[in-house]
Amino acid sequence: MRVSACVIVKNEEKNLPLWLDSMWRIADELVVVDTGSTDGTVAVAKAGGARVEYFKWVDDFSAAKNFAIEQASGDWIILLDADEYFRPEDCPRVRDAIEKYNMDRKIAGLMFLRVDIEQSTGLENGGSMHVVRAFRNVPWLRYVRRIHEELRNLSGKGIKIMQYVKDLVIYHTGYSSEVFPDKLQRNLELLLKEENREPIDDFYFATCYYNLGRYDEAISHLRQLIGAKVKMTGLENAPYIFLIHSMILAEYPSTEIYAALREAVRKYPEAPEFYIMWGSQDWRCGDRVSAEGHYLKALELNEAAGRRMKKKLVSNFSANLLPKVYLHLGELAVERGKKQEAEAYLEKALRLQPDNGKVRELLCRLQGGALTETAASSVEKPMDENELEELRRNIYDALERRDYKSAGELLPKLLPYKKVEAMELMTCVEIEQGNTEAAEAALQRLQSVEVELTPYQGFLKARVLFMQDRIIETLAALEDVQVNKATPEQQEKIYNLMGQCHKFLGENKKAIDCYLKAFHASTHGKVASWEYSNYLFNLHYLDIPIREQRKAAEGYQKIFHKIPYFHHSPPAEKKRLRIGYISPDLRDHVVLRFSHALFSKYDRERFEVFLYANNPEDGYSRSLADKVDCWRNILGWNAEEAARRIYEDKIDILVDLAGHTKENCLPVLAYKPAPIQISGIGYFASTGLSAVDYFIGDVHMDNEETEEGFTEELLLLPESHFCYSEMKDSPM
Repeated sequence: MRVSACVIVKNEEKNLPLWLDSMWRIADELVVVDTGSTDGTVAVAKAGGARVEYFKWVDDFSAAKNFAIEQASGDWIILLDADEYFRPEDCPRVRDAIEKYNMDRKIAGLMFLRVDIEQSTGLENGGSMHVVRAFRNVPWLRYVRRIHEELRNLSGKGIKIMQYVKDLVIYHTGYSSEVFPDKLQRNLELLLKEENREPIDDFYFATCYYNLGRYDEAISHLRQLIGAKVKMTGLENAPYIFLIHSMILAEYPSTEIYAALREAVRKYPEAPEFYIMWGSQDWRCGDRVSAEGHYLKALELNEAAGRRMKKKLVSNFSANLLPKVYLHLGELAVERGKKQEAEAYLEKALRLQPDNGKVRELLCRLQGGALTETAASSVEKPMDENELEELRRNIYDALERRDYKSAGELLPKLLPYKKVEAMELMTCVEIEQGNTEAAEAALQRLQSVEVELTPYQGFLKARVLFMQDRIIETLAALEDVQVNKATPEQQEKIYNLMGQCHKFLGENKKAIDCYLKAFHASTHGKVASWEYSNYLFNLHYLDIPIREQRKAAEGYQKIFHKIPYFHHSPPAEKKRLRIGYISPDLRDHVVLRFSHALFSKYDRERFEVFLYANNPEDGYSRSLADKVDCWRNILGWNAEEAARRIYEDKIDILVDLAGHTKENCLPVLAYKPAPIQISGIGYFASTGLSAVDYFIGDVHMDNEETEEGFTEELLLLPESHFCYSEMKDSPM
């Protein structure tokens, strides 16, 4: 069975890389249909390995999607929009679901829960709904409608079931605040062009008019829709949500608003959003006691909303209403002098809506001197959105460079805006610097303001335990973390720490499984390469055939298969060969004791030696720098930057001394910055990287079985290739 992934695009160069990564984990072919891009969309698609087809835009989404279907060769088609994606760890389960339901001929396609999130923050920014995104490639399944297209069985016969797949979520960034306004006007124009209108169009007109602030027109369409009793699978409660909101915003009489609320609650008694809206109306009318009762009822129902949505295809629109609930409950607690309760509610509001100035102001007032002067002044003179994002970028850039001092200086400025995030990062900084007591204290401060332990905070708690060598307790803490609720980046960290614990306990198979999960959760190429190196390194603790080790190593190359090599011209004649050595261990480390002679005993008339250190420098490092022709510290550089530096240094032979060991530099070699590349000494098995030509070995490896374990050609020295230097004197 083959699966084709299709998408229609126009100027989607920012969204497309995530779509490509998500779909390659599911499908056998990727088809990108471009409808007139003027940015780099087509180049991104081609670089990502997709086949690009072209379709002239005719103001009709169905026409474009049906064209895409006709280009697909798979038995099944998965057709997500460019601004939709599955989490990396969910992608194999999507493929499994398709293969499972392929056996049931009654099922025509698969339906998934789609959650709208804000692209810049990853937070939910609205509601959720159920959508069909995978279906059989058959001629009678095609899209209809110019806008808000719908997949239908055009034959009127045959299989019609669209199976809902539980526990697999599509994340949708298309309604993010920065792009939503432009889409509204486009959608309205296409709706007005639709010739064959259907009753459901009243809903689509209403949502456009609502979001454009034309509330009376929205209310008119919504009342027609409700009166027509149109079946809206997965959106049954939506018409009343938009109707009541429109009435409130248009300042309709309270009697009419309450009448609509009573009707909505009668029809949908389990929907938390209607109790939230009722509480908000009570609050506006000055009845805070009634408002509190409706809010608390809403929170009770919201806890069960997830389970309800799995049983019935009814969407939950409460996500963007909850911040107001927590704010109002927090205000009530402040008025009653219940400081701890108020802080708990306001922290929840801030987590859901980090830029809410009123929430920040209340929290700062409650916490009094707990905030720094810098943070307090930031509240008095709030940053705008661009300034706040620049601050966050600077913090995360500093963390990426491992410049924890700079990150620590910037974090207090973030505190009044994103308190939980700032406190999490403060804990992280102490952990990364190895400050066990300070990390534990930072974690306690975080836990004192956070009512519910999030997955990332559970991870931080486990990290502190790990620092204290409490391995069993670390594992227990990680097992309490709800991994499925963590982001992919957090899942990678959680599984990595689990792997370290199992390795420490000698549970090698479990460690390997965890590192592999961490790899699959990785969304960043650098992190993915680290986790795959962990996986390969730990395979050596198991008794597996060398051919299987090589096969596993070959998987490492797939991470870099899209990276272009540097171009190398034929070498010009020159007096000396320029040799580069790259390693994270050019310091007080055992590998240096086996490689020191290469840097101190070479023939300077025939060779130049350049050292590329990916490590903090110590006395040994500074001693080496004096012995060679060129010393460069590339710690904190990204792989491409380091590779370009090596390429510009015109290195003839680049030797990697780390293989798949900690902090290795193999991602640099993936760019092929030198025409000849070698690995060895610091690692004892194949890199699996096609850019590495040779592996340093010796006569003891001169047998056919050993050669089969390497993707590189072996350079076999006549005696042992290990040359130990005692290095008695420790430089200062």
